[in-house]
Amino acid sequence: MEECEKVQENRARRKAHRRGLMLWRSRRRDPQALDYGMYMVTDVQTGGLVHASAPWGEYALTLDQAEELIDEYEAEPGRSRGRRR
Repeated sequence: MEECEKVQENRARRKAHRRGLMLWRSRRRDPQALDYGMYMVTDVQTGGLVHASAPWGEYALTLDQAEELIDEYEAEPGRSRGRRR
């Protein structure tokens, strides 16, 4: 992973956290796998996916798509804004 991609991923994770979401990256290490390098976005409160899954699994978004989805997502009033560390 290039440094600029890691910076983009960290920025997307922070945005997701502020909206009560969580960004997950596939842990696959096989570049031939369909979900290699793909992402999913979940709602922290419900644990459910915020996007449709693909036929091969839940990791169906590129980093750019995940960031766009997070930007468009508005947390409902009164919802949890994410976990505190």
